[in-house]
Amino acid sequence: MIDNLVLPILAEYKPDLIINSAGQDNHYSDPLTRMNFTAQGYAKLNDKLNPHVAVLEGGYSIEGGLPYVNVGIILALAGLDYSHVVEPDYREERFRQPKEITEYIARLCEVIYTYWKERDRLKEEHYKGLDHFERTRRVYYDTDGILENQ
Repeated sequence: MIDNLVLPILAEYKPDLIINSAGQDNHYSDPLTRMNFTAQGYAKLNDKLNPHVAVLEGGYSIEGGLPYVNVGIILALAGLDYSHVVEPDYREERFRQPKEITEYIARLCEVIYTYWKERDRLKEEHYKGLDHFERTRRVYYDTDGILENQ
């Protein structure tokens, strides 16, 4: 996703500032998400993204994930070797992403990137003649069990 969607969009958009909102809820030891991200994954992401700033945010695996992830992010930001940053309980075979998921993400990235490339036409097509746009959405705050309509 980073190579096939985020980085090409950043290269085309050419932002003046890149901020990595480095939330860590998707670490493999986080009790909420179970998304299987590792300290190496976070460090590589940060290395590829090459942000000007990384903001360390949420994550609930205070002992199992955050210390390793934070060190990996900081080393990557500093341009230092992060290859030795590995969680003590990490076993690669436990966290290998299934091929079907990888393929699904690749297809999804293609669709989203097509939308990005067609954004001007789509904007004209969907919002022509409108002076404003409104949308409603539902937001679920999982820490408090609150569902709200905005």
